[in-house]
Amino acid sequence: MTQDGLFERFPAQRVFALHNWPSLPVGTIAFNSGLMMAGIDRFSIKVKGKGGHGAHPHQTVDPILAASQIVTAVHHIVSRNINPVSPP
Repeated sequence: MTQDGLFERFPAQRVFALHNWPSLPVGTIAFNSGLMMAGIDRFSIKVKGKGGHGAHPHQTVDPILAASQIVTAVHHIVSRNINPVSPP
């Protein structure tokens, strides 16, 4: 939205956002100056394989299984090693 010129069309001095934070006590509101809990990185992986017959799975390179393993492994890197509240 920023790249598409949102703030050029609608100038703003500040932007406020709401985010659910389950570890805060009920009824608590927290503030932070600057950026917080926002970030995005993109990359792509192309998985190629070779189909086959269910009776001969050892003769195939199953791209669905390989892609599933990649998704699981990448998820573990982020979710189990990086604290979202205290980024590196």
